[in-house]
Amino acid sequence: MFKALGENAYVVISDDHMTAGDLHGTFTGRIFRLGFSPSTGIWNFLPGQDLTATDLGNLGTMKTTFDVLVVGRRLRSGAAVGPVQDVWAYSTYLSTPN
Repeated sequence: MFKALGENAYVVISDDHMTAGDLHGTFTGRIFRLGFSPSTGIWNFLPGQDLTATDLGNLGTMKTTFDVLVVGRRLRSGAAVGPVQDVWAYSTYLSTPN
């Protein structure tokens, strides 16, 4: 449903399918925000919401496919309508007794 994509939509990586042992899960759970898309249909990430140099180094030349969840625009009768949904996302850490 690429129709639901829009500027400022959130992309959550639900499974990175990375097979290298120490890299497995590196991108799972990461949240990115889409920026401007020219008419080519290729989306850019918002500045500051994109991949870091470390991320690119981890990817290297590895070919992988990510499963993602997208929080985008509402679909009505197969057509995207309105702006993208506004959401908040945050991270927290919980300490557990050993």
